[in-house]
Amino acid sequence: MTEVYNAAAKGTGGLAPTLLISGSSAHALFESQLQSQQRWVNTSEADAGFKTLAFKGAKYVFSHKGGTSIYFLNPKNYQIVVSRQYFRDKGNTYDVPGQNAFYFLLFSAMQMVTSNKSRLAVLSQA
Repeated sequence: MTEVYNAAAKGTGGLAPTLLISGSSAHALFESQLQSQQRWVNTSEADAGFKTLAFKGAKYVFSHKGGTSIYFLNPKNYQIVVSRQYFRDKGNTYDVPGQNAFYFLLFSAMQMVTSNKSRLAVLSQA
């Protein structure tokens, strides 16, 4: 993890990864390797009872939708861009059978974009 983080940071603090995301197996492996004094992001989060782990100051977030890879991200160069034309675009209206009601679906078109691909990294678990 240190080698991948350092490769994405490239020696600068401003564009270094600030967020790590992974699934359960990678997160469990990382947490099992920590010492008893766990690495909290800051004392206020530890006092509030939230379990937020960190790696070199970057928050490490567990997602149940994540896979076995760990993604090293920084919001300065990895963002979600939403289409203005298809943001909360209303779909067709449908009647609910047997009721005086209707429903419709809302759609949004989004895309993940990066402004500096060399500042992102992925570590795959073997």
